[in-house]
Amino acid sequence: MKVALFTVALASTVGVAQAHPLDTLIQRDATQESRFANDVAQGKIDVHNAALLERQEGDLHKLEANVIGEVSALDPQSIAQLRQSESNLAGALNWAEKHRAKFAGAPEDRMHLRVAAQREAAQEGMLARELKRDRITPYEAGELEAVQGKIALAQFDAMDKGHESMQAARSIQDMQNTQDYAIRKDPDLS
Repeated sequence: MKVALFTVALASTVGVAQAHPLDTLIQRDATQESRFANDVAQGKIDVHNAALLERQEGDLHKLEANVIGEVSALDPQSIAQLRQSESNLAGALNWAEKHRAKFAGAPEDRMHLRVAAQREAAQEGMLARELKRDRITPYEAGELEAVQGKIALAQFDAMDKGHESMQAARSIQDMQNTQDYAIRKDPDLS
């Protein structure tokens, strides 16, 4: 029994050690996006805190884009910096789940937030899968992460004003439509 457990533990450790750091970082980002989208859909996070999280997420995407774009083989310092930023975002997400603002936001704002968060989570998942399947290069992943950052910051700008206008919602939707196409068909579009 102990030998079997040791073998399973060793196999899982070896599997993790062989994973490319970029794959792991992008997958972790996709997991956090999915968690954020689920929390928004369940009403655990209000519009104000979601806006703050979107801003932090936008900064993380920009950092990812810079690190991925500059270094083809990620160095340990860059990986540590990205992991710390992801950890900070996870902590902020935990905090937002526990501390709701007094004003939850207008129903249409919450709906727009929910849809945008779900699309962003799906895009991060697609990005992680395409990178893992070698359908996009690390450089293209960096460019796509930069666009993800712009989308997150556009969501922050729209929500931070207290009410998302229809023009801002359409603009974000157009950015997400372009990003969907870029991830699936044409990474050079970003």
